[in-house]
Amino acid sequence: SILFSKKVTPDLKAQIKSFFPVSDFKPGTMHLGHPLLITHRDKDKAYDFIYQKFKSRLTLTKANTLNHAGRLTLIQSVFASIPIYYMANVLFTKKFLAKLTAIIRTFWWQGVQKDQNKKPIHYRSWDACCKPKKEGGLGIRKLELVNKGMLINTAWRFINEPETMVAKIIKAKYFPNASLWTASAHIPKSTFWSSILSIRHHLETHVTIQFIDGNTSIWNQPWSPFWKEMHDRLNLEQTDYEIPSTVSDLWLPNSKMWDENKIITLFGQQSMDALVQVPIIVGQGPDIICWKLTPNGLCSSKSAYNMLAREEAARHPPPNTPLQVIQILRQVWKDKLIQPRVKTFAWRLLRLALGTGKRLHRIIHRIDEKCSRCGMVEDDNHLFFECSFARATWFASVLGLRTSNLPSSTSGLHVQIATLLQQGVPHVTAGIIFSIMWCLWKARNDHRFNNVHWTTSRLLFEATAIDNSFAAAMEEPLPIHDHENHGQRNNLSGMNLNASVQIQEGSNIFCDASVCVQQSAAYNQTGVGIFILTTPSHSLCSGSFFQVGIQQAMEPLQAEANALLLGAKLARALNLQRANLITDNEVLAKTARTASLRHSPGHWSLRPVLAEFADVTQGINCSILKISRQNNKVADKLAKMARQASIPTSCLFSCNALSHNLHCPVRDALANLQWGNFALISVTCL
Repeated sequence: SILFSKKVTPDLKAQIKSFFPVSDFKPGTMHLGHPLLITHRDKDKAYDFIYQKFKSRLTLTKANTLNHAGRLTLIQSVFASIPIYYMANVLFTKKFLAKLTAIIRTFWWQGVQKDQNKKPIHYRSWDACCKPKKEGGLGIRKLELVNKGMLINTAWRFINEPETMVAKIIKAKYFPNASLWTASAHIPKSTFWSSILSIRHHLETHVTIQFIDGNTSIWNQPWSPFWKEMHDRLNLEQTDYEIPSTVSDLWLPNSKMWDENKIITLFGQQSMDALVQVPIIVGQGPDIICWKLTPNGLCSSKSAYNMLAREEAARHPPPNTPLQVIQILRQVWKDKLIQPRVKTFAWRLLRLALGTGKRLHRIIHRIDEKCSRCGMVEDDNHLFFECSFARATWFASVLGLRTSNLPSSTSGLHVQIATLLQQGVPHVTAGIIFSIMWCLWKARNDHRFNNVHWTTSRLLFEATAIDNSFAAAMEEPLPIHDHENHGQRNNLSGMNLNASVQIQEGSNIFCDASVCVQQSAAYNQTGVGIFILTTPSHSLCSGSFFQVGIQQAMEPLQAEANALLLGAKLARALNLQRANLITDNEVLAKTARTASLRHSPGHWSLRPVLAEFADVTQGINCSILKISRQNNKVADKLAKMARQASIPTSCLFSCNALSHNLHCPVRDALANLQWGNFALISVTCL
């Protein structure tokens, strides 16, 4: 079919259809369940079919029989996947997403009831449920953030893969003479393009460009923090230089160094001060755009969602959850031997989301707040520890517990549960504790609503069966080996197999770094320690100790990479015939051995350092080895001393090597070394 815009004349329509005889496009045409043309003024009506899909899932008979663990699984799998295709292309309104969220929220708290007009009681806010499990939530994803995260990933693909067909079509239609970053938002546009523009600022904030050939435009790409101000900073009165167009135009001819005079003349001293801190990668190839929130520098929907969740939490800080509650829940979620229904019960218990008599009475006054067994006020503490039935159950259990000895708390049961877990009683785990409490809750409901009376022995038998049966089902059969080999394997499992490493022949250069976490002005931001251990036949000395400071805040991985780079520079300066560059960072060691830094950088921030490392080590017979941190203590101590020392005006040099008579070859070798950001503090020869 074919669609004509309103401005196409009837004659032109007839002429086109004469050689392209197809039917006219109908407004209700769908593709993969998605409307190709939205004719409604209210976009929510156009996507009402998604809302109906959500509701249709709840008519299943199974959905009404699911416990909270089953509901959570259904929410995280089925409900979360229904709108994914549409969310990657359209930014839904908050009103529409609120309707979808209401279905999920009601299903979690109430399930499926015949009378859906009654609103369920929401014991915790939806924001609390949508927090990650490690932060005390259920790990449910918020639809609004999923929608924006999917669109951010879609926009990223346009930037990272500009040669795709859809990227070329979008560029030709909406920004033929600009970039996605500077495309105008004040033109007629489709729903898809309008959605991309609405999330563009999130993408712009979290990308950076790494320069190799410098082919990045300085006028319409986010290559620096002040790229939007370039037109305002440009000095049009100067006549010494032509107006540059790309980053490479700001470099000295035939080099990859900033042309300071040119930058200051064109854009001012402030611009030069910022650009001098930007590293330029050695080598050849187009510039690389990186998403700063992932190690590989590629944007994903997951990383975009996590970024949006952190920003939302910063704008609207959630109520503080006791640390002890979070710690217990982490232990429960990680334990694979606890049944899922017991895990979700533990969450409801610790997050004060159980419908006890006292809690319900505060909301609905006609509900009796008294315990159905003893007539006392039924709160969490009474139900699980103070009621006569609960006391008898705990005393008859494997714990042999007298609940009167437990500490009391008015803000939940986390103090009592933490005390039980810390007692160290054999065969007492979080699984059996929460299984007993789960059965206490079931016995309470049967007694209150069905007039069914549980005995203590029945409760403990069911709790033990719940705990043991699931553990038995999760156990994997052991492979059949002879007893001798099996015992040998068990002995080896407790050993640190990386405690020693076979060092090859040659000079060994141990590298390590220490970073200042609190960024105190009294110390260097980063300290680097280098310990060079040469062979006895070497003419220099048997050992050299280097303390080097860097007055710049760095991430630990970047600092380790700079330490390895300095080790390579020292190997070249000292003219070592064979060098073993040794680090205790496995990611760095693996990445440094990789030839493809463009596709396998380990972390995108390491590209400039590792590119320079590859350039320095050309022509050097060197190996990169990884050892345990325990075996790198000398370099580690030197790095910590360097971080805590003040940088002197001149290096403190001490030569105590017996083979050095009047001249120290180490001092002579270091005289012409280009230190760059490194500040040499002290050198000791032994």
